[in-house]
Amino acid sequence: MGVRSKFYGDGAYARSTDPDTSHAAARSIDAPELEKKIYAVILQYGRQGCIADQVFDQVTSHKPFSISPRFRPLMRKGYIWDTGERRTGEAGRQQRVMAATKFFSPEEMSRSITRDRRRRMKCTCKKVREFYEGNDVDGYWADHPKIEEWREEVANNDTRQGFWEWLCAAEGIIEI
Repeated sequence: MGVRSKFYGDGAYARSTDPDTSHAAARSIDAPELEKKIYAVILQYGRQGCIADQVFDQVTSHKPFSISPRFRPLMRKGYIWDTGERRTGEAGRQQRVMAATKFFSPEEMSRSITRDRRRRMKCTCKKVREFYEGNDVDGYWADHPKIEEWREEVANNDTRQGFWEWLCAAEGIIEI
């Protein structure tokens, strides 16, 4: 199998009720490439994060209505997260602050996760498990590269999480 972009998987979409022009526009978007650009901008802001207006100002190759739908897939994939902070945008309205997950520990991110978000996180962990099991050569999770690290934490009583929940927390995979 060829190497896939880490941003592979989510294309641009149009609702079935949208006009044909919306469907044509969705087909014309290179979503993984646009996500790379958006992620690069958010990375520049480090731990302080940024709001959508700041991303719009720097990704000048696309209009805001093409950029804003890419935030959710980046969150779902675990690359960015909503810090819970809000800042005022150019229109005077509050916007969420998004930051790259690589700058935060799972503990820091979990503090702002509500009960509903935890339920969705379990759903995301299930998707991660299904992905690994579906793409693993042997079809079994025991060969996962992080399994020994998890076993060590279990043996030391450092975690009581199951492997997949632990992996999602360790990798910062959360869905917001």
